[in-house]
Amino acid sequence: MSDVVWMAWTFLWLSVLCVGGGVGVIPEMQRQVVANHQWVTAREFVDGYTLAQLTPGPNMLVAAFVGYRAQVTLDRLLELTIRDTCERIGVPCPIEVTAA
Repeated sequence: MSDVVWMAWTFLWLSVLCVGGGVGVIPEMQRQVVANHQWVTAREFVDGYTLAQLTPGPNMLVAAFVGYRAQVTLDRLLELTIRDTCERIGVPCPIEVTAA
């Protein structure tokens, strides 16, 4: 499987674990993304978690940071954002999203 599929699967089952709150799943997330899959370094994970704590909103923004650092290029992120927006408002997507 590609890293994007593994990443989606990992964050899916981590989200099931964090029903009571996201802070409790951070150690397992760190173990998965740093030790098991090597998507980011330990320092990058700490930096991402720090940024997530500084921004308003949920602490789990660290998951978006990990995805960005591990896989997504800026053009791919733009493609996915356009695709998601089109699907949400129910219009055909003007661009074809390429496979990662």
